[in-house]
Amino acid sequence: MRKSYGAIRFGINWLTINRRLPKFFPEWAKLPPNYELSPRVLLPDGRVRAVMEGATLPFVDHIEMSGYKASHIVSYKVDAERRAEVFIHSAYPDFRMVPNVTEASYSHNFTYGTRLFVNGKRLAEKTRFIDILGKLSFINEGEGLDVKREFFPAVYTTAIIEKIVVENPTDNPVDVEIKTLSGEYVSVSKISEEGQEYLSRVDFADEDGKMMSGLSPFVSKKVGVGESVVFYAVYYTRPKDEDILVDVRYEEKKRNAFIAERFSGLRIETPNPVFDAAFSHAVIRGSESIFDTKGGLMHSPGGGSYYGAIWTNDNVEYAAPFFGYAGYDTANKAVLNGIRMFGEEIDRSGVPYKRKKSIPSSIYACGDGKWALAGDRGDCQMFASGAARFALSIGDKQLAEEIFRYVEFCVEYTKSRTDHRGRVRSDSDELEGRFPHGKYNLSTNCIAYDMYLHAGYLAGELGRADLKYEYLNHAAALRNSIVKNFSSTVEGYHTFKYFNGNKILRSWICLPMCFGIYENSKDTADALFGEKLYEDAALKTASNRNAVWDRSLLFAIRGAFKAGIRERSVNALTEYTLSRFLGNHAPYPYEAYPEGNRRHLSAESLLYARIFIEGILGLQVVGFGKITVAPSLPKEWDFFRVRRLVIADMPVDVVVENDEITVYDQMGKVISRQPFINGQKVTLDLNI
Repeated sequence: MRKSYGAIRFGINWLTINRRLPKFFPEWAKLPPNYELSPRVLLPDGRVRAVMEGATLPFVDHIEMSGYKASHIVSYKVDAERRAEVFIHSAYPDFRMVPNVTEASYSHNFTYGTRLFVNGKRLAEKTRFIDILGKLSFINEGEGLDVKREFFPAVYTTAIIEKIVVENPTDNPVDVEIKTLSGEYVSVSKISEEGQEYLSRVDFADEDGKMMSGLSPFVSKKVGVGESVVFYAVYYTRPKDEDILVDVRYEEKKRNAFIAERFSGLRIETPNPVFDAAFSHAVIRGSESIFDTKGGLMHSPGGGSYYGAIWTNDNVEYAAPFFGYAGYDTANKAVLNGIRMFGEEIDRSGVPYKRKKSIPSSIYACGDGKWALAGDRGDCQMFASGAARFALSIGDKQLAEEIFRYVEFCVEYTKSRTDHRGRVRSDSDELEGRFPHGKYNLSTNCIAYDMYLHAGYLAGELGRADLKYEYLNHAAALRNSIVKNFSSTVEGYHTFKYFNGNKILRSWICLPMCFGIYENSKDTADALFGEKLYEDAALKTASNRNAVWDRSLLFAIRGAFKAGIRERSVNALTEYTLSRFLGNHAPYPYEAYPEGNRRHLSAESLLYARIFIEGILGLQVVGFGKITVAPSLPKEWDFFRVRRLVIADMPVDVVVENDEITVYDQMGKVISRQPFINGQKVTLDLNI
């Protein structure tokens, strides 16, 4: 009865907040995956460019960009006359609405832009190019002038900044003035926490690059022959009774530094520069969606709905393992904060484990709310798998001791949910009842196997030999159970059933391969990339429905590489990369379709990056400073290099080339060199 009441209350609150939120996208930005759009090109400096001259118009897309205090979904359109239109949906994690549910970050739509006037007449701009590299740039022309409009999120304030550069290659000086159609929008106090009113508007920075709220200067400049001028427009929201100061040049400098660091930090080198650039772009999106909230740093999915909130799957299972070896300190702090938040929710009551509650699926409202309405989705297993992997990669014993206490609870909880056949029970899975899942599903069991394995490795590093062997024995038993209880012929393929009684193919049949269970791999790959599930760089969740979720395809490609099914894997990876990175919705992986309008959730980008590190390189961290790699290179690749992989605070380069695997430190000194046989596992101790 209490659960039914909770569901009803949740439904009412969800409907209430969604009536109060502005739409994330304009109607013109809601397009199907097969929307025809001229392909983009990769420039030598890593920018993704769309060329408007001769393109299929209108050209329509959207992208999300984030700073510590706000996130912005920018929808944009170039019409048949090459006139650009921009729609900005900005969300502010620390500004909370009522009811204060997951989606209740205050948000505002800036549906107006800035206008340029030359010698008193509005400038008719035509867009030539649209570029993306951590920023969204429009390269325009009009009446002989060159105009570049560049949008980027402020790093430290609740703003998105538009930088407008006007160049005058004509023979005459011109007077240029910038205006906005913006007035002030003030929210209604009753919809926000503590009756706060929020004010949203667009103002311009002064000559010193400073924007003080409410003091927008009159901006007019003379542009001489061969000269250029710069304007900054600031789109922001603030509490009505507080002023805001934005130093646009400082914010621009910090955004540029963030982008440069992601391209020069953990990165890959392959024979195909498109893969290299797509990897680094994905790391930008995966790393930027970290918000500095009253609850501390929180790595959140985004997408218009999910800010100041964390999930056991997106942020611990998907993102934490990548950040553990990426060497990005801010992300590691956010991961640790999230792990501690979930750790605080462990059921410490004295009841037997069979009666204990799982940790919640999500913590939202900057740490104030907990969500578990879908029941136990396998949340303990997802959390412990990601947390143990993270602790092993970081290699800090004191930190690992803390994390291990949380992992121990999850292990004991899992044991209490294991039946006499060795299967682990959960109420649902990470799709939260959108699709049938049964009482014992393949997802929860595979992630539980990975949890036992890495919990065992972690126990060994902490001197707990007894628990190490206990957990590794549980892993071996569960592995056998998965093969025995879930192997099945489904729709003509000898693969895995998702749950008992399941008669249709499901995308999550890829999970055994992802976690090193290679039985049935050939038929599983045939099913995943066959006509029943796979089409046009998308993987259906179930063969009898058209819904697609990128995360399952990203897992599938990684798993197939790990299983040595390289030709199918690289073909799917190539098609996927060209679609997401240079296709009609670029440059990042997306969440789902039709749900969510293909929004750019952050963790999906990190799942893309993990294909290369854990699928193609075959990285597994098995101890503090101890790794195994099992490179699985496509036959046409004669090298694969991973630069600045950070293991136990040690940055290294791992180079697979000339039939050798060589590990270098950052001074170029060889740490290890071993023969390379494709698919063969090699153990490397970086502590030597």
